[in-house]
Amino acid sequence: MSTDNPIKSYYWQISKAAISFLSIIIYSQFLGAEGRGELSVWLLVLQVVLMFNEWVMGSAMANWFSQFGFSTVLKKIWFFPIIVLALSYLFSLIFQIPFTIFINLALIGIGITVQNVFANYFQSTGEVLKRNKWQFTYESLKVVLLSIFLLLILKGFINRYNDGVELTLMIISNSAILWVIGALFLFSQRANKEKVVQSKFPRIALVLREGFWAQFGHLLLFILFKSPIYFAAKLSGDALAGIIANTLLIADAVWIFANTFGMVLHSRALENQDLRYHQKLASRYVVISFWGTVTLASFVLLIPQFAYEWVFGEEFGSMKQLWRLIFPGVVAMSFSAVLGNLLHAQNRFIELAKNHFLALLIMLVSFYFMKIMGVSVKHTLLYSFDFGVFLLVVFNVLSLKIPLFNKRFWKDNTLIMLRLLKKRLK
Repeated sequence: MSTDNPIKSYYWQISKAAISFLSIIIYSQFLGAEGRGELSVWLLVLQVVLMFNEWVMGSAMANWFSQFGFSTVLKKIWFFPIIVLALSYLFSLIFQIPFTIFINLALIGIGITVQNVFANYFQSTGEVLKRNKWQFTYESLKVVLLSIFLLLILKGFINRYNDGVELTLMIISNSAILWVIGALFLFSQRANKEKVVQSKFPRIALVLREGFWAQFGHLLLFILFKSPIYFAAKLSGDALAGIIANTLLIADAVWIFANTFGMVLHSRALENQDLRYHQKLASRYVVISFWGTVTLASFVLLIPQFAYEWVFGEEFGSMKQLWRLIFPGVVAMSFSAVLGNLLHAQNRFIELAKNHFLALLIMLVSFYFMKIMGVSVKHTLLYSFDFGVFLLVVFNVLSLKIPLFNKRFWKDNTLIMLRLLKKRLK
């Protein structure tokens, strides 16, 4: 399994991020900062809906698949995404979301949901590399279709669409549905060979309760990370929202390093319930994640302004300044990516959600006071983001009692990291 090799898992994760990054470049070049910002807001709405959908269709499915079998689980929970879709349509009517926008977002959501089902199935069977390959094909198909449509428009074969954001959503939704059709066809043969598991599936009330607490912390963390995009659009306009969205996506790419070690720690903690072992492994992974994140984030810091303008478009040159503003938060997140996964593995969902809630609350309060003091929207959003992430680290450290502020802790684990690195390079 990939849990025995964090670096190999990281290579697959970074490959997926790289292909996803190509789609962001296409969005930015085609739509500009304002269109990119509007697209970010719509995709943010979709992500919030999917967070609710994943109360049942999320990571908890991996455990259910291993206990009750693929077919049994799906027969019991198939109704939940339909309810979420129906409620989403109701809210789209209340908030007067254009019907074409709703349809495209719904189709993209279906594609992501099906992808999550397969990803959790392969997680339950230990086929992590196969899971990564399926996720990679999903992102690749999206980039291929976006590139084809953009090329046809530039060559004049297709007239430029009046609403570039709607066209982009339509292309993404078509790629999602094409992937779903192909995936269902290929996976049907695999599902037919599945062994029947004789085990009683729990009551749906228990499933909903477990899924709620497993996802609630994720929802709060998601809001913590993505709220700057929403407030930028609300207070300053779509252009700033688009630039911040691209900057945070670069942060997501940098965090893959820490998240990889966090996921490996999560798997190993589930296999071994010894709390001393958890502390030892967490201490080592926290230090490795910190130095790896600092290295990657510093490399991004050295990228010149013209590079952002060349890759994303002239309106995105200020991304360099924004990266300097969120640099402390990016580095701080390298700790919580590991510590949060350990709390999750220890089934401390309520405690983890409490930490996320307090960090989010403090971020919003600091944002409110800086706004009253007349600080610019850009600086207010990103300084409060840094403050919220830093306090999240503090709360998680206090929960796990990791000696993060001890000099000996850093010296010993850094030496271990260097010895492991030297051994690998030989």
